[in-house]
Amino acid sequence: MIPLNPGDTVRSRAHTYTILKEVNKGGFADSYKAKDETGQTIFFKQSKSPGKLVPWFEDYFGYEDELNRRLRSHSVLRNATIYANEVFLAKPCGPDGTPRSRHESIYQAFPFVEGNINLGDMIDRGFSSFDWERRVYACAVFAFALRNLHDANVVHCDLKPENVQIREDPTIGMRYRPLLIDMDWSILSDRQAPWHGQQGYVGTAGYMSPEHMRGEAPEKASDVFTAAIILCQLLADRHPFASSLDGDDLNDVVLSGRHDFRDGIPFRGAVSPRLGDLLLKALSPEKRERPSMADIHGELMEMCKALGRPSPMPEPSPVPLVPPTARRLVLEGDAGAFSTGATFRMDQRTLQRVSLQARFADKDNQFTVRLTDGVWSVAAGQDTANATTLNGTVLEDDPAPLRTGDVIALRGRASGKTAMEIRVTFQP
Repeated sequence: MIPLNPGDTVRSRAHTYTILKEVNKGGFADSYKAKDETGQTIFFKQSKSPGKLVPWFEDYFGYEDELNRRLRSHSVLRNATIYANEVFLAKPCGPDGTPRSRHESIYQAFPFVEGNINLGDMIDRGFSSFDWERRVYACAVFAFALRNLHDANVVHCDLKPENVQIREDPTIGMRYRPLLIDMDWSILSDRQAPWHGQQGYVGTAGYMSPEHMRGEAPEKASDVFTAAIILCQLLADRHPFASSLDGDDLNDVVLSGRHDFRDGIPFRGAVSPRLGDLLLKALSPEKRERPSMADIHGELMEMCKALGRPSPMPEPSPVPLVPPTARRLVLEGDAGAFSTGATFRMDQRTLQRVSLQARFADKDNQFTVRLTDGVWSVAAGQDTANATTLNGTVLEDDPAPLRTGDVIALRGRASGKTAMEIRVTFQP
């Protein structure tokens, strides 16, 4: 593989990418800042693996296509993950268009994202820069993104604080939006990776799951293990295996379950006993003992509810509930979208147009979207089998105002499980 230089070009069937500068050299790929023929900035990866001689080379492309399709088509993940716009083979060319090599390499083109905070920054800067409330809300949106990833049967595999970004958004109640990155070696939980048994799985020292260490294929529970490490760093200001990170016996310590929190997790703020218990179980070396991300996310949302709204970033003016020109409400899910310009009662039949999980909705009235004096709101139906939630909070008797980006969902009253997540937007 020939490294790329500024000015070099790489052509796919659809685009021509011009290299601007090198960003990083990695074990599996080198990354660059580039631009396409329209001038749009691209995060460009030149992969070192697989090579054409490996037996799973051809299968790799179909597997990556399916991974990126799931991320792109999911109502939440399309905005909560960075996925490849295209994966292709090509020869690198110099600025004059002359090929620099006879051999093709695998390239991936991603949107270029700047200006976000990654959780590594939040951990490194300490509580003086990011207070308890911001940390709790950041944990909640991280858990929300990861539980949706698992709902799509995708395992990140290489979670670490730097691969989880959050961006401020004062227009929504949570104030943060999550973004999972560096997913080009993520895997599908319902389809074996083509390299299984022939190449290991990507992971980062200090954040690898017991499955990584045993040479097994990572699972959703593997992400849960690593997520628990990150959540402990954010909420307790300490890595669960801090005393062993610099030693040669880290794998043995992790596989034996000897983390540093044998007397409980020393949280820096008020945490429910249930969350503490869930995170300790998530650190178990046995995957069957770990909770799901839905369990952890649900408890973090209860903490957010108790805290109330986080302190917003300074704003030049109040953000309206609905843009003045917005007249129609749009509800978008994994099955399609529904639009209305007037108050409408959402029953199971209507919701089937929006969500593949609408079977859990009430047949007569799960919730009603209302337009009153130019402001949209949502009101829960009465005596429904499953509760209606708005951004993770169960709706009570009073209607709740709606904002762009809000998520309406169902929650089992007994099980606490979430289903049928629908995103709110508006149209003129």
